Amino acid sequence: MVSRLLDEIGNLAVIGRSPVTERHPGDQSDRHRWTWLDLVKDWSVPMPWEELKPKIDEVECHDPQPPKWLGELATLAKQAFHSQSQLAPVGCHFHRNDEAETPQWEVTLFVSSTEVCGGARDGQCVFSRFMVDLRELMAAFDVVESCYWQAQTMTDDDQLGPHVGVEGRFQGHSVWLRITAQPPSKFEPGRVYDQASNELQNRW
Repeated sequence: MVSRLLDEIGNLAVIGRSPVTERHPGDQSDRHRWTWLDLVKDWSVPMPWEELKPKIDEVECHDPQPPKWLGELATLAKQAFHSQSQLAPVGCHFHRNDEAETPQWEVTLFVSSTEVCGGARDGQCVFSRFMVDLRELMAAFDVVESCYWQAQTMTDDDQLGPHVGVEGRFQGHSVWLRITAQPPSKFEPGRVYDQASNELQNRW
């Protein structure tokens, strides 16, 4: 039963400790923000705004909350996630790039990992197995300008790795949305599998 549950959660892997390099490492403005989204409980109902729990990544921000429309887009995008078992909590990184010719919001969604507690695999992590319905994902946008699939890590400082990307417009905003195959390695697991009780517990 234990091994079956672990197989349903995902492939066994050890999360690395290497830092994730920001796309603009020299920019320490309040435009860089991290927040957590738990969109697993109900896919059909828009996520209540108070459930959007911010987590700032080593950057001082006067207002860590994202705009409301961004939460709505993330909720719609999450509906394109499909898995055989319950997904771990979903994380979201967002950044407004004002240096582009047209200001653009860069939004990255990722499914967090699950840490195993107890037994021979204690301390190791598994990743949720899931697929993304590209038609559903693109339908979340008002306008789709481009879409792509990056199959491999491109450079040594590529913080995203394999991911699906869509560029377009949502409620009048220019957005570059990415959904990664695995969570960035610098972030702690979003939930824990307790082998003794054979239960899953969300951390955030």
